[in-house]
Amino acid sequence: MTMLAIPKKAKFEYQGRTGIIEDVTSRYVVLDFDGLGVKMFEPHQLQSAYIDGEFKILQAKTEFVLCDITDPDTKQRSNFISAALEHMHESGHPSSKRVMAEALAIATNRYGMIDGKIPSTSSLKRWYKKWANNGYSIAYILGKAKARRRKQFDERNLELLEKVIEREYLQLHGGSAANAYRCYLREFEQHLPTWERENAENSTRTGEKITLKPLSHGTFYTHIQKLNAYEVDRARMGVKAANKKHRWVEGSIITQRPLERVEVDAVHLNIAVVSEDASGKRICLRPIVYVAMDVFTRLIVGHIVDFGEKNASENSNAVVKLIKDVCNPLKVGKYTNIPFPLGGMPERIISDSGPAFIASTPKAMLQSAGIGHEVTQKASPWKKPFVERFFSTLKSQCMHSIEGYAGVRTRGIELDRTLEQMAHLTRDEFQAILEDYILRIYHNNPHKGLDGLTPIEMWESVKDRCPPQMMGDFTEIAKFRGQHEQRKITMPKGVLLKGVYYNCRELQEIGHQLERQCLERSVRIMYDPLDISEITVINPLTNEMIVTPATSPNIHEGLTLFEFQERKKAIKAKLNGQSITTMQRVVNRSKSSAKPKQKSASAQDIETPLSETEIGKIMTGGIGKDADILSPKDKKRGTKLGTKSPNDHQTPKPSARC
Repeated sequence: MTMLAIPKKAKFEYQGRTGIIEDVTSRYVVLDFDGLGVKMFEPHQLQSAYIDGEFKILQAKTEFVLCDITDPDTKQRSNFISAALEHMHESGHPSSKRVMAEALAIATNRYGMIDGKIPSTSSLKRWYKKWANNGYSIAYILGKAKARRRKQFDERNLELLEKVIEREYLQLHGGSAANAYRCYLREFEQHLPTWERENAENSTRTGEKITLKPLSHGTFYTHIQKLNAYEVDRARMGVKAANKKHRWVEGSIITQRPLERVEVDAVHLNIAVVSEDASGKRICLRPIVYVAMDVFTRLIVGHIVDFGEKNASENSNAVVKLIKDVCNPLKVGKYTNIPFPLGGMPERIISDSGPAFIASTPKAMLQSAGIGHEVTQKASPWKKPFVERFFSTLKSQCMHSIEGYAGVRTRGIELDRTLEQMAHLTRDEFQAILEDYILRIYHNNPHKGLDGLTPIEMWESVKDRCPPQMMGDFTEIAKFRGQHEQRKITMPKGVLLKGVYYNCRELQEIGHQLERQCLERSVRIMYDPLDISEITVINPLTNEMIVTPATSPNIHEGLTLFEFQERKKAIKAKLNGQSITTMQRVVNRSKSSAKPKQKSASAQDIETPLSETEIGKIMTGGIGKDADILSPKDKKRGTKLGTKSPNDHQTPKPSARC
């Protein structure tokens, strides 16, 4: 018996008439005859007509005509596939993973596995699609398999190749491909005698002789080129370098209006500035510059300079101040007295995933202001290219002209002098230079991305039709501060933070309300280490933010926590010095006024030999409490030390020393 796979939309010839096969199912076949219309046949009718030569397929896919199935493996394979596909078809949901798993289980229980393994669900899905599109016949699935070409190289040879590539080439800063090929040839020669001996034993059993030969230079390179390029670079250069090399960009970043997209980032400049602590001691600090850039105009809409010790990291407090600076539409340069051209509430802020930019305070601040926040992937500077390009321009145009700047950090290069030795600018001088560069130079430089216009000219051309959005209540966003602490409200002093008391009427009312509700008088506060003159207290009952001023003396606006602590140390050291001087004076005075003490007779050295007169006094007067020696007071009273009362007529006992 022969089987014919009847395909859809194929041309046919039936009893001398032609047409197109319109539809094929397991119960009927629809034929559309030219000039006669549509007629329906049962599949077995067309099968018989095909055997008799009355039905022919004129134009179709390749016909797989199978003769009687006599091969047991092919028959088992046919039964397995038929059982699985029929179960999928009857379920009504052939693409369901559960149905495919059930079909494989049923076919395996009935007919066992195919070639020693269970087919995958993807193979089963592919078979079903071919089966359904070709008249529900497995002829297209059981077509004649292509003869497999014998492998050119032995499996052991290929395993050695992969092992050498993994060990010599796919390593961090690994050797070249040529070096890996030389290692492969050496190891092949070492394994060749063992492999030839094994082949000789196998050839006596199977009669098949395999010739062992190493891979050629070109074949070796072909295997390396077939490896995944990203995985190769990841193994040889590291994750960050591979991500940077294989980065992809969805398209050009295009904006339509100012403040639509603002990119923010921070840069550590390789320079040190000079400062003084409260005691007047010279210290050196490293600047960290935070910058916010409007992509549409390329204007710098905000910048903050934070100073810290060596290897200091970014902090959320500086990010909070940067966002406030961006949202302020009326900011003026502190040192140049030049107003910033653009300011207002941005639609979206783009930052990296640094801890300072994704901290809870900046996120809450942006959310409360209705500003979108997009965080780029780690180690992906190309996701915010405009602010990164500004940092390169800043280093090349501004920083290289400053004495004491050591340039970009390069591994393996040591400077003749340290940054601390080269430092000569103060903090104010450094900030003045940076502000002057931004407002006078950078904003007036032509940009290629702006078609030769300067950022100022670009802003002037659109400011009338695209004014920036202003924040309704700037005081609310001004309440946010970078650092968080949990403190208790004490009555009536308020909150103590870092040695400074903060208090106000609203804070005392919060303390009384918590006490009346039998709750702990604990509140969360936000403070700015760069200005400790006031803090923000969050009411735990209403989540309202309350600005609370400092009540401790000598706390003024702009006083930093570092300056306050240094001042406390200097005052403490001064007081300790004064107390030591006062104590020394008292000790010296007491030494000078002290009189030498007279030794009493009883305090004489017992090692000194006694005279006969002293021995006689002791024999008659005694020693210790029975001694007959008079003290000054007893001389006035006329009594003897150690004598008995007049009423006591007992004679004194001689001393033990006698």
